[in-house]
Amino acid sequence: MELRHLRYFLAVAEELNFTKASEKLCISQPPLSRQIKELENELGARLFERNNKKVTLTEAGKYFKEKIVNQLQDLESVVLKTRKISENVNGEYRVGYISSTFSDKITKLVQFLTEKYPFLKIKLYEVSTVKQILALEQNKLDLGIIRAPLISTKIITKRWFKDSYSLVFNNNLNKNVESLLDLKDNVFVFF
Repeated sequence: MELRHLRYFLAVAEELNFTKASEKLCISQPPLSRQIKELENELGARLFERNNKKVTLTEAGKYFKEKIVNQLQDLESVVLKTRKISENVNGEYRVGYISSTFSDKITKLVQFLTEKYPFLKIKLYEVSTVKQILALEQNKLDLGIIRAPLISTKIITKRWFKDSYSLVFNNNLNKNVESLLDLKDNVFVFF
């Protein structure tokens, strides 16, 4: 049994007319009839009742049609996924990020990648900048979200976003502060 037999069968089953099915398939009617007969012989079951006035599906034909439609849909999905794999948009994509990365940035990145590459499996790893650089150089990560500066000749970088931080302090402890330079010798705990 070949794939064309199944496609020919489905065309006849949908049209319930050999002439219309042959036109739809762009083949002449005698070869189509011969292919359907070969399929029926191979299955050992009649799929169609034929007479001069009409063509109908037998019970076996109805069952076969139902199952073949599902199988061909699965096959189309397999073909599509195979094509995506060959286009390198399938598989696993490993993304490293630092703990201070805002979760909405990571969420937007994952949404973007998922929409653009629906067959891509994205794995997220929380890793320090130093370890990410090493993992990127060794191809253990595909993308890294790190804090600048980066010193590596093996990695291409682009700025994705710029963090904005605020310095918050207790005015009672630091009176007479008019600029950040006034705090240069103070000790702070920060993220």
